[in-house]
Amino acid sequence: MTSPDVTARDDQVGQLRAMRDLFGYGFKAERRLMITAIGLAALASLPQTLMIYWTGLFINGLADRDESTIALAAGALGASLCVGWILKLVSGRVTKRFQGRMSAVFETRIALLQSQIPTLEHHERSSVLDRLAVLRNETYVLDHMYSTVLQAVMWLSRIISVLILLTAVSPLSLILLVALVPIAVVSIVRPLRERHAEGQAAASKRLADHLHRVLTSSEASKEIRVLDLGSPLTQRRQKEWIAWHRTIARSRNMTALSTTAAWSVFFVCMVVVIGLSAGAEATAGDAVILLLGGQQLGSFVSTLLSEVGYIRGTWMEGAERMAWLEAYAKSARHHGHLQPPRLEANGIQARDLAFTYPGSTKPAVTGVNLDIPPGSVVAVVGENGAGKSTLVKLLAGFYVADSGRLTVGGVELSQVDVEAWRKHLSGCFQDFSRFELPLRESIGLGDPDHLADDAAVLTAARRGGAASLVARLPRGLDTQLGHRWPDGVDLSGGEWQKVALSRCFMRGSPMIRFLDEPTSALDAETEHELFARYADAADDSVTTILVSHRFSTVSMADHILVMDGARVIEQGSHEELMNQRGTYSELYTTQAEAYLRGSDRP
Repeated sequence: MTSPDVTARDDQVGQLRAMRDLFGYGFKAERRLMITAIGLAALASLPQTLMIYWTGLFINGLADRDESTIALAAGALGASLCVGWILKLVSGRVTKRFQGRMSAVFETRIALLQSQIPTLEHHERSSVLDRLAVLRNETYVLDHMYSTVLQAVMWLSRIISVLILLTAVSPLSLILLVALVPIAVVSIVRPLRERHAEGQAAASKRLADHLHRVLTSSEASKEIRVLDLGSPLTQRRQKEWIAWHRTIARSRNMTALSTTAAWSVFFVCMVVVIGLSAGAEATAGDAVILLLGGQQLGSFVSTLLSEVGYIRGTWMEGAERMAWLEAYAKSARHHGHLQPPRLEANGIQARDLAFTYPGSTKPAVTGVNLDIPPGSVVAVVGENGAGKSTLVKLLAGFYVADSGRLTVGGVELSQVDVEAWRKHLSGCFQDFSRFELPLRESIGLGDPDHLADDAAVLTAARRGGAASLVARLPRGLDTQLGHRWPDGVDLSGGEWQKVALSRCFMRGSPMIRFLDEPTSALDAETEHELFARYADAADDSVTTILVSHRFSTVSMADHILVMDGARVIEQGSHEELMNQRGTYSELYTTQAEAYLRGSDRP
């Protein structure tokens, strides 16, 4: 499967289409609330314009000493003020309710789209990571833009009503429409330039944010203090932040100059219109309407263009990124359509398998040939960077091989539906997740269908070595994990790893169980005892792929693959490899001697 081209994808997703799709989210999720919010936003604009008219009428009443006109205007002013306040209050609350619901919709959608990308290739591409980082950090932009659009509707309604009022008083007010053209042009161009600058500086911003999280998180606090990394990391973070800010500031300074020039033209035209209109046969009330209306028109136009600029620059960019993610996730889906075959017939076979990570020129695995019998326990050993974990990722469908053949049950893995395939897999990896949930859920997520099955959870905990942890915790399976939560209990690294290993055993009889350095945080004795129990209770229907650097564990495997330089250089049983006196024998002997000296178990 080829990787989606990010640049081409952006070309395919037009701005208007992105905006339409984003409106579609709101219309589908909250149709009535969206229509109500738009209607209230338009109505809320009318009372303020009417107050300008009533003020002019009040002034005319005073000038003519007409008490009835004064009373009518005063009453109308009060009523307009009251109605305007009520409409503004109701409109604001409806908008916030709508915005809050859409926030949940977008956060859920973004998380779902990213989780549905079947491979991990997007994590290897900096251009994709930059876009995902901006979208993830600016999720609020998507839901806030609905309130921005509603505000824009309100300001536009006010502008239209004020222009109608001013034109009724003096047709010369139409000149102001021409004066608005430079402002409109600047307002369209300004956010585009600023957002382009933000895109250019995204890598620096992402690194600065990462360093800030590292400096302030508990995970890195010990290493930072022991190695005295506080100052150098702070300086590096400051350097990246300055690089980001310099790019943004340069863009904003340029757009500020053009904005100032455009507004100067508008205000000069407004003064001329008011002066010419007031010099004709106009009443005192008409003069007040022109003054107040002209002043408010400028204010309304300024606010509207600010909202439009925000929409044009931020909301539209956010909409495009959302549309890009939709398109990327769709194009990245695995195209295999076959149902997973059983492994009993041919097991797992690889012939001249090769794969290179995106952005790298050095193969992670190359020329790999292997045969894994079904139901066997296979150990993969080798130095760091030999390709052990990459082999596991290829078997799990996280990546698609560049060349060669990888078959499961005699069928090309690339032709198998990856989602269906993964329903027959389970695994525990060295970089496991720490789900800060109640212990029952943190283990039970390994098989969501049996999440509430305490018997299944306890069985998995026993197989994963976490039975004693369940017994020790204050509320057993109901114990909240993670010290950041009320009544939460923090676990040691080894205990977290036992929870992850137990989660792996929740899926009772998968076709393949991956154990990629699953006990790296455990001591050698605990690991040995754990896998001795697992080997004794091994299910012949499950093929186990074990990656480990401890040879006491590896020696219990049925078949051992030795990797070096991205290739499988030796394979066989423990006894066969020891008799060959090759790389495996040398590594095993070296570790055994270290253990005898008290360093570690072999």
